[in-house]
Amino acid sequence: MQTSRVTRVFIVGLAMIALAIAFYIMLVVKSDSPMPGCGEDQCNAVLTSRWEHWGIVPVAYLGIGGYVSLMSATLLSGFMRWPLIRMGIWSLMIVESLTGIGFIAWLLLLQWIIIKQFCIFCLSSHLFGVAAYGIVLWKAPTWQGFHHARRRLTGTATALLTVLIAVHVLAVPDMMAVQTAESLEPTSHEEEAALSHGTFQFGKQDDTRVVNLLNKTLSFDLYKVPVTGSRAATYVLLDISDYSCPSCRTLHAKLKEFNETYDISLAIVQLPAPMNSGCNPDIKKTPHGFENACAYARYAMAVNKADPEQFPAYHDYLMSGRYPPPVNEARARAAELIGQEAFETALRDEAVEEWITNGVNLKRYVKATTLPRLITPTQVISYSGGSNAGFAKLMQKALGITELTKRP
Repeated sequence: MQTSRVTRVFIVGLAMIALAIAFYIMLVVKSDSPMPGCGEDQCNAVLTSRWEHWGIVPVAYLGIGGYVSLMSATLLSGFMRWPLIRMGIWSLMIVESLTGIGFIAWLLLLQWIIIKQFCIFCLSSHLFGVAAYGIVLWKAPTWQGFHHARRRLTGTATALLTVLIAVHVLAVPDMMAVQTAESLEPTSHEEEAALSHGTFQFGKQDDTRVVNLLNKTLSFDLYKVPVTGSRAATYVLLDISDYSCPSCRTLHAKLKEFNETYDISLAIVQLPAPMNSGCNPDIKKTPHGFENACAYARYAMAVNKADPEQFPAYHDYLMSGRYPPPVNEARARAAELIGQEAFETALRDEAVEEWITNGVNLKRYVKATTLPRLITPTQVISYSGGSNAGFAKLMQKALGITELTKRP
């Protein structure tokens, strides 16, 4: 049995569109640029999450390979004269189609349940891919004309899909990247002046501040910013984050474990850059899940203003767990730590908004499309997930530590 030429043209055409979109996604991911039309959320949240990788391979590569193989097999089936071989080709196409539809369903489930954002480019590629796979199942002679083969082909596809999902869940990639200070595009004096605000000054400065990062293009007084750890610490990092950001919460846990595991004197400057249009002018539309981001940031900065000694505990409270606490509980905890009157007074202090503005401006300065970002003396580090060993090695190199020693 032979399928019509029109059927094969539709399959190849739909697969080609899906391939083109997947290829475009791959190029954007490799360039570390924001996806046009997606802003700060949605596409970038999906494409920078740890689920964007299948083991060490970007998920876009799987799509590209799948669509190329589907197109090739479809074209080959039209030229193949031997019925047995042609039926074998269609059998492989059916297995790929069942597996492809299942894996696309898995990716949609991840975006809906875990990442809580949808990538419109990914959805577009999925749509055309599912359409191509659907036509294969609708018109394939092996599927329609040989009912006894369905159980065998479905079982093979189920086994393959199980392996794909298992690898996706269990093989956690090291998704950490560094950006040298030299790679930051130089800004004009006017742009530096516009970005500089209060404590933080961007651009080359005289060595008059306590701490200098990014090859001395960022300077600040460590005693005038929110800090976890001792201000007399040997090593200093700066963390730009958002209390509502899942990757930021993962990084917090990773940094906490690193600090507890290794004997290292480390201070971390904590600056919020809320992904909320209410306090971040760079965000045009507040993404889902970040509705209380400004409130969490203001509460944390108010605690630091009123009593810096209580800030580390409150910061850990906000960052612990999979999700931030309910906003009313976060407010009550802040008032409990520093006193209701002190908390209300601190909320009105201009330093609270100044620290948030500094975080937003710093995110803009390092051209970060997503959070979190770790700022070191010479690098900007992005983090979305990875092994403990990989993270420790990255921190050792970033801080310039000869050898890491575990705590007794």
